[in-house]
Amino acid sequence: MGTKMSVAPVVSAKEAKEGKEENSEDRIPVSNFFLVKHIVEDGDDNLTLVGTMVQKVFETDRLERSESAKAFYFEYRFNDLMADEDSGYAKRRRSEKCVRSKCTKATFQMSAPLDVDTIFDVFPFKAYKASVLVELSSSTIEEETHRVRPNLLVAKHDTRNNLSIQLPYINKMQEARTNDSQLLEDLKDKMDKMQDYDFITPFPNVEYIYDKKKKYCPKCRITFYLVQQGNSKMIEIIAPMLLISILNTLNVINDEKVENVDYIANSAAFTLTAAFILPSIFSKANRNKVFTVNTVYVFLVFVGLALSSFPDDMVGTNGFAITGVVLLWLSFFMPVISFIRFWRFQNQVSPTQGRADIDDFIERKNYKQFNHEKDNFKEHFLCVGDVPTKDKDNKYIRTDEGKYLWTDEGKYLFVEYRKERASCCLPGR
Repeated sequence: MGTKMSVAPVVSAKEAKEGKEENSEDRIPVSNFFLVKHIVEDGDDNLTLVGTMVQKVFETDRLERSESAKAFYFEYRFNDLMADEDSGYAKRRRSEKCVRSKCTKATFQMSAPLDVDTIFDVFPFKAYKASVLVELSSSTIEEETHRVRPNLLVAKHDTRNNLSIQLPYINKMQEARTNDSQLLEDLKDKMDKMQDYDFITPFPNVEYIYDKKKKYCPKCRITFYLVQQGNSKMIEIIAPMLLISILNTLNVINDEKVENVDYIANSAAFTLTAAFILPSIFSKANRNKVFTVNTVYVFLVFVGLALSSFPDDMVGTNGFAITGVVLLWLSFFMPVISFIRFWRFQNQVSPTQGRADIDDFIERKNYKQFNHEKDNFKEHFLCVGDVPTKDKDNKYIRTDEGKYLWTDEGKYLFVEYRKERASCCLPGR
């Protein structure tokens, strides 16, 4: 991908005198813009984020001038996999050089594979985190004696210069007549090319990862929150379980009119039917927890059916059967509790669902796009490591100002710009 360019080592006179050129390195400021188009699902349940990336490398005057300089760019990795022409993940469409602003620009077609993880699994609702870790790879040039590291920048004033979502085509002509609620639904329709998932919100969480030790930011993570609605589970599981509960109740009430053998046979049929239905509520995961809402639901069902299977004539009391019936009907409170938890979860992930989120990601009339040929990048962007405020001891301190939220986690600094209420409640990384 691209032509490797010759870069002159950037070292001090003292380092040159001491012969340290072999270990020299440079941190080059880079803006990487994402235009998100849609997410598509293939036949194997794999999700792919389709869009466009525009990489702008600044201060190219620090690099040796050559004919190949216009093609210089940093190569990509998606989720630690090489993203190049061969993989098809990132295909370069064009590149250009602006001598006046001392930068190069490369445009890529992005087809990034998404890692999908379950983050909410409470029967009958499931939510997922679909994310891609985008990394710009460092280059070693000048006969492998000089390292060039990409240092990602974030927008100072308008976060849409970091990532934007492509408008539905019809709304580009009719935007003035479309309210935010309708625009939100149009965005979901345009971006959703998936069969098994729906968007909780089409607006992603964008997170930059700053390496405090090496003092540069080569990575960012884009995360979408998806859901498998519980409607299908209502039909597949809850409706049959409702029928089983009714028949089991009738079986217990008519205990005196049914022979013990037939009574036990009916109970066995109910239990066998439940055994075929209930396993589908569990997700396929590498690490399943033992005690969850799902396991409690299954436990109530089978204990209820087991106790209901004791006939009065055999044990001398119908207390066991009545207790089983009560437990079986109590199990239906679990989906109600799950609905309340899921509703709260959706509000935490997408708290506004309105203009505030839309104006963070949609290119409307109030959007001022950065022009690399005219604008000074230092007035529009800043280094990720400079987002937090520092005290006199150079330690990060918390403030309430600024567009970005950040978390100091030892070696790395995580910077994002979702709404504060959502970010503090989002599931862990």
